[in-house]
Order: sequence, then C-alpha cells, then structure tokens
Amino acid sequence: MHYHFFGAPPGKKAGIQRCPALMKDRVRYDKLRRMVEEAEKSGVSSSLKNSTISTKPKAIVVKANPIASAFNVMERDMVDLKVMKGLCANGIPFNVLRNPQFCEMVTATNNAPKRYKAPSYEKERTILLDGCKRDVKKHLAPVKDTLYTQGVSIVSDGWSNVKHRPLINVIAVNSNAMAEYLLKLLKK
Repeated sequence: MHYHFFGAPPGKKAGIQRCPALMKDRVRYDKLRRMVEEAEKSGVSSSLKNSTISTKPKAIVVKANPIASAFNVMERDMVDLKVMKGLCANGIPFNVLRNPQFCEMVTATNNAPKRYKAPSYEKERTILLDGCKRDVKKHLAPVKDTLYTQGVSIVSDGWSNVKHRPLINVIAVNSNAMAEYLLKLLKK
C-alpha cells in the first residue's frame, strides 16, 4: 500500500503504479502522508515497523587515524581540482555544483561498480537522451493532465549565452505544480 500511495523508496522498484487520484490532489496526498507519519511515530500498528516514510538511513561512524585522513584530504583536493578543470574546459558555470542532478550524478559515480567509465558520446546522444526525455515526460504527466481542467499561466524569460546566442526559458504554472516545458510540448 505504501508503494501505491507514496511510491517506492529511493533505490527500490515499486512493481505497482502510484495512485493517480493522490498524484492529482496534493492536499490529500500531504494529509495522508502526515497521518501515516503520525501513526508510525505513535506505534499504532505493528505493520508500520517496516514503513519507509519516516525511517532515515543510519550514519556509519568510522574512525580513521590522522595519517590516513591527511592522505584523504590530498586525494579529495586532487579530485576537486579535476572537477574544476572539467568545468572550466567545457565552459560549464559553477552554479552546476549547486544543482541536485549534478550531486546525484556524483553520488551515482561514487557508488558505481569498479572501473566504471562514462557512457560514450553515441550512447549519450541516442539511448540515454531518449530515456531522459521519457523520464521527464513521465514526471510531467500529472501536470499536463490538469492543464485542460485547471488552466495554466505561461511565463518566459530570455537572455544570451557566452557566445551571444539567445536562450529562452519557458515555465508553465498551475495550481498543482510548476514544471519547465519545451515549446514543443506546449504545442501538443
């Protein structure tokens, strides 16, 4: 039931579709989530012991000797320098370091199998780009479904990049959520 109402926890597959009624009604979703969290805290039911809403991963404390930690500082500085070189060499702004997707990428790379190599240019621009597009469409589906019933406000902003090419950002907002759309998606 948890997976149906709240989705699978990070790193697990649900195997069941999320409740479409709750996905459209954020107020009901938040109310149900609060009720479940309160029930977990009070211990009302023994079936809530394995619930995934209010449980947080426990931190593992590892004590290291000063020499080992000194070497880790040097290794971290070397990695930081390589990240900096990569950003500068490709003209990527430093704000990307604040981006949650960038942080997820770094975490995924840290947890990747040994000898992991980045995907090839061909794989990125074909298979992975299509998968990313499908994922974005899936996350935008609840917002797109409510556009006809609740309406939408469109806000746009423009600026130019380093090469003085125009960039246009379009955001569609309604009472349920905010999502960035490409103009192509809005035309459909």
